[in-house]
Amino acid sequence: AFVEALGRQERYILMAPGIYTLYGDINVSKDDVVLQGCGWGTEIRFVQDAELLFSGDHVTVRDMLINGNDVTFARGTYANKATGAYFKAFNVWFKDADGGLSLQGNNAHVKSCLVTGHTTCGILVSGDRCRIAMNEVEGLAGFDGDIRVEGDNNLVNLNQIPGGDLADVGAGNDTTVNLT
Repeated sequence: AFVEALGRQERYILMAPGIYTLYGDINVSKDDVVLQGCGWGTEIRFVQDAELLFSGDHVTVRDMLINGNDVTFARGTYANKATGAYFKAFNVWFKDADGGLSLQGNNAHVKSCLVTGHTTCGILVSGDRCRIAMNEVEGLAGFDGDIRVEGDNNLVNLNQIPGGDLADVGAGNDTTVNLT
């Protein structure tokens, strides 16, 4: 359903509760798109090794569960990747993907998200001027939850990393890191 809406170039896509299955890579390349779920009852589920890429500018994803379903581990990279500028994620559960969420564009904003079940970095920030606030990051057993910041002028504030090692949090130039 949401794939067809993307194909029609819709800008606001409201997804009702239910499971939306991904059989292959999806690239949200259009600018100014809002992908809105109805809470964690709205689930995008991978059924094979695939990537959900947000490459458009000003893309917002909110109020849903994005479930890697343990099948994205074969890729050896991030199943959820945002490369466009001004990407936003609010109240999204990124679950059971090899990498939780990779932010490679500038000015990203990730708030009130849960990132669980990853074996690599929970949230990787490679862009500049990103805000990562009030998230919880938990790795699989034996893997720390962590947030890694490689860009400049970023704000990482009020995040929880149960069992994580604060040494895993790096910071670029003029980056503020405050963790709970």
